[in-house]
Amino acid sequence: MKPEKKLLRLAIVVSGDILIISLAYLVAYLIRFGRLARFFERFPSIFLVLMMAAYLAVFYLFDLYALERSSPGRGPFGQVALATGVAAVVALILKYALFLFPIGRGILLIASVLVFLFLLTWRNACGYLFRLLIKPRQVLVLGTGRRTADIREALGASPHEFRLVGQSLDPEGGNVPDSGRQGNPSTQPSSATGQVASLIERQAVDLIVADHIPSQNPGLDEALLTARVKGIDVIDQSEMYQRLTGRVPIDWIGGAAWVLNAEEAVAAEPSYAEKIKRLMDGAISAFVLVVSLPFWPLIMLFIKIDSRGPVFYRQSRVGKNERVFVLLKFRSMLAEAENEQALWASADDRRITRVGRLLRRLHLDELPQLWNILRGDMSLVGPRPERPEFVESLKTEIPYYALRHIVKPGLTGWAQVNYPYAASLEDSREKLEFDLYYISHRSLLVDLKILARTLQAFFAGDPKKKRA
Repeated sequence: MKPEKKLLRLAIVVSGDILIISLAYLVAYLIRFGRLARFFERFPSIFLVLMMAAYLAVFYLFDLYALERSSPGRGPFGQVALATGVAAVVALILKYALFLFPIGRGILLIASVLVFLFLLTWRNACGYLFRLLIKPRQVLVLGTGRRTADIREALGASPHEFRLVGQSLDPEGGNVPDSGRQGNPSTQPSSATGQVASLIERQAVDLIVADHIPSQNPGLDEALLTARVKGIDVIDQSEMYQRLTGRVPIDWIGGAAWVLNAEEAVAAEPSYAEKIKRLMDGAISAFVLVVSLPFWPLIMLFIKIDSRGPVFYRQSRVGKNERVFVLLKFRSMLAEAENEQALWASADDRRITRVGRLLRRLHLDELPQLWNILRGDMSLVGPRPERPEFVESLKTEIPYYALRHIVKPGLTGWAQVNYPYAASLEDSREKLEFDLYYISHRSLLVDLKILARTLQAFFAGDPKKKRA
């Protein structure tokens, strides 16, 4: 989806949410007191602004603005209810903390019910509204083979954003199946220039995805150039696939050239960006460490009561430039879990203790890793650090696996928020594709996006659970 369309959708949804919250509290006050007199005495303008910001922030954390979905808000009934409840509690805390008297229980209860009902109705209405206002982009795919099949599948996963109107049968663009006026594909051989131009005109194509730019066919190159001059977007299949999926398929990497480009991009990163990233790592880690420190004795006590063994778990991990460091965690497994050999962990691993399962669910077992970040072994965002035993094996089984070590490992990362659990060779391969995307696109803005997604996963639950 074009950025301007995403912004339009976001503006529509957020505007509706602001109206819903305002209307809900006005109606709740009217129901409670029978009139709106003195409303702004109980709800000063500055409080209304802060309350609105709190509601929108909570909605974001609970993933209610996931606009890549076909219709925002068609998510779980419970997710909307939980977001509404948490937002109401935050508003109540703001009222107590800043204005020293609470929102009336009657007003809060009525407003929360109205927000919930209005929110569900508005979110479902948005799905129909977007289909009327925002038409899917008409896409022409030029190319054949596995890559083109992958592109078609990725486009098909977003039917409200893209509509495939044609695909070449000839890698050089000679034959293009035309979806026709009734949407039935037909194959009509003709010149690349003539067929592409004809299809563009009939189907109002506004995006062309080509296998090779430039191609080896002068006629196809001319057609692509003509399309570009007319304002039609032309994009390489590899770049399009990365935009659609957020990953770099290992099979698509063009050998040493891609590897060298990725390494050069990391090496050429401005020094100020690295310094800002390091400063951000230190500031956030120190803050979370200080805030969480009072809970550490309780966590340590529960671990000792639940099972015998040390409180902290120390394990060798591979960091930047394949330097091995000692990772710290709260112990969540039985002390003798790996006496014989290193084993893959899984979500339902029997070696996990009862307290450990709770710590993992709340991600509290990872709190000691903040010390690793402060030491400089890790960053807040980056590929997940793996054990040396696994790394040596994975480097022989998965091409380009060593590339993930050209940046610092992270407490969270692009792979973690998209494919959280790796418990096999195939999982590690898929996670590497997300790691490669992060390495080739990383920036401070991307890091902030990943941190926000991590908070969303914590509050709203993980939408990318390990597939069975």
